[in-house]
Amino acid sequence: MGRRRSGRGADVVSAPTGDQPPDACPAGGAADVEIDVQTIAGTWPDDLVAATVRAARFALAGRLPARQGGWELAVTLADDRHLWRLNRYHRGRDRPTNVLSFPQLADPAGPAATAGRIAAAARAGAPLPQPLGDLALADGVIAREAAAGGLAPDAHLSHLVIHGVLHLLGYDHAGQEEALPMEATERELLARLGFADPDRRPAGAPSPPEAAPAGVPGRDRQDPDSDDRHDQRAWRDP
Repeated sequence: MGRRRSGRGADVVSAPTGDQPPDACPAGGAADVEIDVQTIAGTWPDDLVAATVRAARFALAGRLPARQGGWELAVTLADDRHLWRLNRYHRGRDRPTNVLSFPQLADPAGPAATAGRIAAAARAGAPLPQPLGDLALADGVIAREAAAGGLAPDAHLSHLVIHGVLHLLGYDHAGQEEALPMEATERELLARLGFADPDRRPAGAPSPPEAAPAGVPGRDRQDPDSDDRHDQRAWRDP
């Protein structure tokens, strides 16, 4: 599949969305957000593409101000090989990972500082959407983690998408003080999506995603010589 762009406020899925629950796009949700999904490798059924978009919309709901030109989130659905290369290039970790986040506006100081950057971008307004950043996901790692933990694939994928989007909004979990609010927000969003608390997972379930600053600022996220194994944040220059 190639690139599929959403119209503003529309989900990017190739399957019909009429069978989604009424709260699939929360009221007052992400303000005028265009979600750009590109499948470049791996196996990504339509239901998982739809789950990706839905989780991203829930994670962004109510967290962005109105902006002339709107906002954009880019999502790359790929295979383990692609995430392996990205993880190696941006983080120096020679293994595949489940999800990588590439923030455009996130401030290392945290969500409050990031909200300030987002507010400034909203005031600046422009005819074109303002990128929030990018996510890249690996089908094989995610499928194996879900199977090993007895998790539904869409539940585990939704957790990772939410986790990745929260990194774009400045959340982190390098220390307990940072981790607690991020994990609480993840639990809240997953519950609204109808999924169980990931911290109350059965024996054998994969651990929550571990993330760390990952990138070399300014490097292209799709460089062919890049790779990792659990969600990471790759910083880019804003």
